Amino acid sequence: MKLENVEVSLNEETFAVNCLSWYADSYHFHVWTHSPETLYKNPPKGAEYGKPETGYFKPRHLNANARINKQMIAEASNIAAVQGAVEKAKAALLQKKAAQDEANRISYTKHCKREAAEEMYDALKEIVDTLSPEDFAHWTEKARAAIAKADELKA
Repeated sequence: MKLENVEVSLNEETFAVNCLSWYADSYHFHVWTHSPETLYKNPPKGAEYGKPETGYFKPRHLNANARINKQMIAEASNIAAVQGAVEKAKAALLQKKAAQDEANRISYTKHCKREAAEEMYDALKEIVDTLSPEDFAHWTEKARAAIAKADELKA
């Protein structure tokens, strides 16, 4: 029986292996590290849930310590080690976490900018509300001049 698509899944917090899975004879097998005495055999790809005529059956719980199952688990473990499956899974998980961290950073930065803009608006509105029409006109011209100077410096 040839094993294919040997993969591992990791705990996202500890990076410990959660599950070892593979395909053999079109069936999907997996064993969980928290219950290593059970080997799960699932229907083949393409089987439709509840339709035995498509190859579907309820997942089977096999004794992982049976000689043939033990050999299959050992072979899957060896393949995973040779392929560097744990390292690949760790790298993928670290990449996913880095992308999520960056998305969180961007979201937080946008939030901070909105908060700062609201605070600046409130402060400016309070100042403007206290100005006389003549002072308002004077400071409006000064503000326009400052903005124009800032635009010049940026260019």
